[in-house]
Amino acid sequence: MSTTSLEEEPRRRRASADVVAFPRPRAAGADRTAPAARTLLDIFTATVLRCSEKTAIDAPDAVLTYRELRDAAISLARRLRELGLGAGDRIGVRVPSGTAELYIAILGVLFAGAAYVPVDADEPLARADEIWERAGVKGVVEQGSSIATGEGRQLPAEEASRCQYTTHKRSRGATGLEALARCSDDAWVIFTSGSTGKPKGVAVSHRAAAAFVDAEAQLWAIGVEDRVLAGL
Repeated sequence: MSTTSLEEEPRRRRASADVVAFPRPRAAGADRTAPAARTLLDIFTATVLRCSEKTAIDAPDAVLTYRELRDAAISLARRLRELGLGAGDRIGVRVPSGTAELYIAILGVLFAGAAYVPVDADEPLARADEIWERAGVKGVVEQGSSIATGEGRQLPAEEASRCQYTTHKRSRGATGLEALARCSDDAWVIFTSGSTGKPKGVAVSHRAAAAFVDAEAQLWAIGVEDRVLAGL
């Protein structure tokens, strides 16, 4: 059996090759009016109002509508506030990537008024502790829906204040939580190794993060029926 490479017969072979279509970026100069400054929660809440019963997340651990995602996140935010965590605080997040639980954890921290400090679930605990100590986190949301509180460090499981929530359960009365985040507040703090090998943190404000989301929304013609592969 003979084979033919794309280089040998480019026209015939390329015509039959599989092509994955992605949305085309909009023309330069189109819709260039920048939205007013807002927070990530402003964007998320507006999306929930428009698409409450649309699927927000399709992950291995759960499929959630925007309303269900909001309710689960607000339920977690309330637990965080009950533990004294909230506006101005930094909260560590150590939940496996690609799960609905991760998005609930992130949004829950933001709804509580805090900034999240993510650490990969596969990172050694010693490095996670170092990052959280440098960031000055006041609590940590971990896999399995647990919350650890302490002076910037993860507590052993037996000492952790625990909060259980179910991703697919609809929380009654979950709305109405007062939003505390301001545009100038940090949304998250990301750490890199840096030139010295020591973790170095970079804080990203709600204003900057929301502006990035708005810019992408103007650049890519993505609608409510589209599906996007997320990188988290």
